Amino acid sequence: MTACEKKKVFALIFLSVLVLLSVLARHATELRERPSGILDKAKDEFLNEGPYRLININEAKPSELELIPGIGEVYAARIIVERSRRNGFTSITELKSVKGIGDKRMETIRKFTGIWKSGKK
Repeated sequence: MTACEKKKVFALIFLSVLVLLSVLARHATELRERPSGILDKAKDEFLNEGPYRLININEAKPSELELIPGIGEVYAARIIVERSRRNGFTSITELKSVKGIGDKRMETIRKFTGIWKSGKK
């Protein structure tokens, strides 16, 4: 194989890799934009129930806390640890003591949570 042929083969391989990466990037973007999976469906159902479906942060399981937008597995675990440390929250604003929960995340959390005694809102 001559040097010229080697350059052509290399260029062809390089272009093929670029096309493949472009296709993969587009596919990844589409996957990110469309909801899928059980948790996404549960979040959609939860959000469609409106203000009548609040999560009691003093009793919620990790899977229930994860239904709150912006709260994933890590934040749910941190909330539960802080809740145990305090022996329960007395105010929603106490969630700010959880690492990573600031004013912006608190705005969202307030819309979906509450504190009340068992069986009552």
